[in-house]
Amino acid sequence: MYECRYNFWTEERFPNFKNSLEKLYSRVIDNYIDNEMSITARNSEDVRRDLLYFNEFFRDLEYYYISLIKLGIVNKCNFNNILDAFCNIKLVELFDPKDKDISAVTCDRVISINSKKKNNTKGLGTMAYNQMIFSHELGHIICGTWEDDAWDFADKLYKFGANKKILKNLKLGDRLYILEGLILLEEGIVQNCAEEVTHRLLKRRREAVQPKIDNEIFKGIEINSNFIFYEELQEIAVKFGKCLNFLECSDDDSFDLVLGKLAKKAFCRNFIDLLNDDICCDEDRVENFAIMLACMGKIKEASYAKFGVNKSISRDELEKYFRIFNLIADDNKCLRSEVNKQKVNA
Repeated sequence: MYECRYNFWTEERFPNFKNSLEKLYSRVIDNYIDNEMSITARNSEDVRRDLLYFNEFFRDLEYYYISLIKLGIVNKCNFNNILDAFCNIKLVELFDPKDKDISAVTCDRVISINSKKKNNTKGLGTMAYNQMIFSHELGHIICGTWEDDAWDFADKLYKFGANKKILKNLKLGDRLYILEGLILLEEGIVQNCAEEVTHRLLKRRREAVQPKIDNEIFKGIEINSNFIFYEELQEIAVKFGKCLNFLECSDDDSFDLVLGKLAKKAFCRNFIDLLNDDICCDEDRVENFAIMLACMGKIKEASYAKFGVNKSISRDELEKYFRIFNLIADDNKCLRSEVNKQKVNA
């Protein structure tokens, strides 16, 4: 049985949390004993190391959740959704990927972690590095509660009015790009939470957002970021968030603040409903957001190419989609700001 590390989980404040964590731990260890040990010959030292790694994961899961509460990202509105998401984790398992640089993968509610990945910890140290990696994957588990709705929403935007024709002319004529745009947004949200939690662990303030031109993914394209990982996605997610009326962002809101506001909404089961109500309030917004999300999907495709998941795209093509996205995002942000000013002055 797993013993919680932190004296935090009272049944009154967090009903069923400890019980859910213990059940998940039992599933993980039973699976390891039944499958992993029978497939490969492991000596006692291998087994000891693997079990310690599982315990480290669960310690980091606890710290992640506590930190999100302290940061105000977990609250009364989304607590039950997050608990349900953790309860629905099928397994946490060890894997040895072909690409040794991959630290963890989440797919179909299974978190696979690479216990042999120890180098290139970005100056964080192994403990903080693992906290960031595990936190990122746990964020995917939480956002996974609205993944099915995301495809239906992408399909709706794609089919609306003349969107199909417009996207085809932009060489974005596949509704999958809109879905991939939503996944880029999710990546930005969960990575920001992971970085907040990791810096809290290190008792270190995050660096200021700064321009970067030599990003390893987008050579020669200036981006602004203070991310340690996925820096190429941060500014895009922030600009998209600033166009959403329900976030009530101001022009001078920091990247961290915008992504924090997004997380509070994205960690709720009804996140896609919120997007639908906001974006589908008039035809122009449906068209604008369909194009923005499709461009985001193309940018996300280029980002994932670093893992060998997709083919890389040319710099000219990438610059084109950045330019289109920024033009529409800036127009929508200005429009939203003007509407908010009118509300204040009314």
